[in-house]
Amino acid sequence: MRRARTTPLSVRALAASTLVLVVLAATSCGGSAKYAGLTQGEATTLAKARIEAELDPTKRPYYETSVWNVVAEHGESAHGTRAWLIGVWNGQTDRGDCALASRFDGTNHVQFISCAAFPKYGG
Repeated sequence: MRRARTTPLSVRALAASTLVLVVLAATSCGGSAKYAGLTQGEATTLAKARIEAELDPTKRPYYETSVWNVVAEHGESAHGTRAWLIGVWNGQTDRGDCALASRFDGTNHVQFISCAAFPKYGG
C-alpha cells in the first residue's frame, strides 16, 4: 500500500502563518479604514497640505520631494478625542513637523503639535 503524497505539516503551517501575518499587516496599516473620520491616506494628505502651506512660498515646490519619512498612528487630542497622529520629516527643513488630523461634522481639523510630544498623543 502506497501513501498519498501530502504537503508536509511544517510547510502548511508556514504557509498558514504567513497568510495570517499578511492579513494582520494589511488590516493594521490603516488601509481604507476610517479613524477620527479619515482614512490614513486622507489624514496624511491633510496634514502634509497644512504643513506645506506654512512654508516659505519659494520652498513649496520642493516640499514633497524632500519628505523622507511619514508616520501615521491612531492617537487622541489633549481633550481625548480621536485623531490621527501624523509625523512628517523632511530634508529641506531638516526637521520634523507633527500634527493631529481629524474630520468631524464634515469639517477637517489639523492641530500642529511638537514632535517631541509625539508619544504623548499616541493611542
